[in-house]
Amino acid sequence: MELLDKLFIRLPDGDRCDDRLDPEFDPALAAFIGLLQSGGGRLLIPRPDGRWEKTPTGFYHLFSELFLQVRGRCRFRFLKQEIEIGPGDLLLVPAGMVHEEEITSPDCREFRNLVLMATDRTPSLHLAWCPARDGKLPRIRRRLLLDGNAFYADLLKALPLARSGDSAETDRISRTLAAAALAKARLDLRDRPQPAERVYEPDPSVNPLSRQAKHYLADNFPTRFPDVPEIARAVGCTPNYLSTIFRQDYGMTLKEYLNRLKFDYACSMLESSSFTVPEIAFSCGFSDISYFTRKFRERFGRPPSSYR
Repeated sequence: MELLDKLFIRLPDGDRCDDRLDPEFDPALAAFIGLLQSGGGRLLIPRPDGRWEKTPTGFYHLFSELFLQVRGRCRFRFLKQEIEIGPGDLLLVPAGMVHEEEITSPDCREFRNLVLMATDRTPSLHLAWCPARDGKLPRIRRRLLLDGNAFYADLLKALPLARSGDSAETDRISRTLAAAALAKARLDLRDRPQPAERVYEPDPSVNPLSRQAKHYLADNFPTRFPDVPEIARAVGCTPNYLSTIFRQDYGMTLKEYLNRLKFDYACSMLESSSFTVPEIAFSCGFSDISYFTRKFRERFGRPPSSYR
């Protein structure tokens, strides 16, 4: 716990999210691995009540998230329970668990947590914090992509199964699985080039605005789906200009790229959730079901109804 107290003490205010590797990431992961292996801290998993349920408030992901609380406190509201975590605690939010987060630290600037997002395509580790003017909602400050693809997703899916019984042995197994995920993240981060070696512009032919647009989407998707005008405002240009350069850089317009992300997400929802096709289309930003169905068929070669 003393090591955790020394981490993430100072961060300059501002909203910019980037992929720089802070020197504290590795010791923070090491500290939590040590807690898991020694039986310290708490590894919490909410009851599955309300999983995949439809609700007008809150949101859920199609992948699991593992929260590592470094500083401050955070309350998670699920449909049928609340869990508050503090320094040294770990909380697994399984896929499909509707939840809301609220920082409960008296001084929001003391809040820090690391979140392992176990998607099966681009798993990531991000640092969440709270700028001085925002007293309740965590915001992403650093976001680092990890290797391993389905490794993290499969491992975190197994955590609730390992914890299905209430015994010292099931607790040990679940802690071992969580520690393995964090150990793999440490290896992935060690493989990243050092700051002096890193190339921030890997392809100089790609316009910086196109890259910024992709980063903006990655920071918001899939919790929300920003449209092209919003993305253009965020990167500082007009929608038409952004779409033009995006097509030149990536072979498709920004709207086409955004729709591809939406349809991939809709496909996962069809396979995993109980929402109807119209509800899924609407949640992904499509008000015209005929258009959604037609474009979905173009993307996957069959209609969305065939996934049910």
